[in-house]
Amino acid sequence: MLLSASDNSLTPPSTSDWIAIGAIVLAVIGAVIAYRQLKAGHAQLTATKNTARAQFLLNMDQAFEADKEIRVRLARANQPSLTAEEWRDVKRYMARFERVFVFVSQGLLDPAVVYRLYGARFRNIVMNQQIRERLLEGDKAASWVDFIQLWQKLDEMAKKATGKPLCDGVKLATVPTPPGGGEVVATEEFEVEK
Repeated sequence: MLLSASDNSLTPPSTSDWIAIGAIVLAVIGAVIAYRQLKAGHAQLTATKNTARAQFLLNMDQAFEADKEIRVRLARANQPSLTAEEWRDVKRYMARFERVFVFVSQGLLDPAVVYRLYGARFRNIVMNQQIRERLLEGDKAASWVDFIQLWQKLDEMAKKATGKPLCDGVKLATVPTPPGGGEVVATEEFEVEK
């Protein structure tokens, strides 16, 4: 029953009124269903994203497993000089960390996770004086741009977390600027100025 404006009497709703009321009810029901589907879709997307991230970390762990021998070697103090074969292993190990920095810089990996899971391994590389002198100082540093940038990022995080740099007592490496101030593009064998 609807109230008539002219004589304050009640009149039954017309067919068009019922159609309008039905349309409103259906719209509300449709909105509730759409909201529930959107919420379920978001939950599924979040679960898929978390699963992919976990799989990504497991794949990284598997990739780092190939470096187990050199990782263990670098974790031990007072070791003799690295052999030619070990130098190849060190470079491959460091290159893996360069990929980690690329993943961090692209937002695929959280730097806090890298610091927590791989910080000690990274520290063992940097704390090795032979490696620093041969690969991370002077002109050779230009070949390890991403490794050094990861070092800088992890060092910054360590200072925030502990008040000390990642590798206490070791000077943080920097990437040399080429003559003319161009950007260094590193490759395995040589550097090219942009």
